[in-house]
Order: sequence, then structure tokens, then C-alpha cells
Amino acid sequence: TLPLSKQLLLSRRYTAGHWTGILDQDVPDGYAPVNGKYKLQIGDQVAVRSNLERVREMTETPVGWHREKAAYVGQAGVVFGTDWVGPGIRVKFSDGHWWSFHPQTLCIKVDTLPLSKQLLLSRRYTAGHWTGILDQDVPDGYAPV
Repeated sequence: TLPLSKQLLLSRRYTAGHWTGILDQDVPDGYAPVNGKYKLQIGDQVAVRSNLERVREMTETPVGWHREKAAYVGQAGVVFGTDWVGPGIRVKFSDGHWWSFHPQTLCIKVDTLPLSKQLLLSRRYTAGHWTGILDQDVPDGYAPV
């Protein structure tokens, strides 16, 4: 058994230009964080991460933050476009309202995607190249290095 510090290193993934934990606590069940290999498209079902401070901090400068956005943190919606300037992804919610969020604050509903797109989301950057998280030749209880 590895010490916790080494387990945490193995549970990291390179996503959209930075390292993130695979088991992000603010990612809803059935959703995956969007990594640098996947581009959100119109019609994608997404959820805003549930960590208000993280969402506000990541959205504030490049996209813009409004107090009213806080009510939509942790909520599901559908991508319907992008901002004309900047990285904002426009998400429409079930009440008909929409807001722009930074792409790294969004998670995509996995079971609505074709397998080819699911594979893009299940990739991680390891030792200088992209590998699959679910490597079939890795025994239970072990992680690829």
C-alpha cells in the first residue's frame, strides 16, 4: 500500500493546461470535468461545478461574474453557444435563463456522449504523453505510473 501522498500523485490528471484531481469533489455523479482534449459543443449536457468560490474565481476575470450566477452553481444545463470574446461557454438552464461560464467550471454528462468522445474525457497526461485512465491491463488496486 502506498502512502496517501503518493496515492494523490497517481490520482492527478492534466486537464486544460493544469493538473487536477481525478476525484474532484465538486463534479456531480455521471459527469466528467472537461479536459484540454475535449471542446464543448452546442447541445452538450453540462453541469456547473458545485464549488462556488472556485467557479466565481475562474469565471470572474475572463468571462465576468454576476451575483445571480451563484444560484446556478451545481445546476445542469445545455450548451447553446460561446461568447464572442473570451473563453465563455453559454449554458441555458431549465428555467430558461442562461449564463456564460469558464469552460473549466463545467462538467459534461458522460452517458449522453458517443464512445469516441467519452474516450477523450478519460485521457490523462502521464510521463509526457496522453494515456487512458482505464487501462485494461492494470490490475485492480494498482495505478499506471
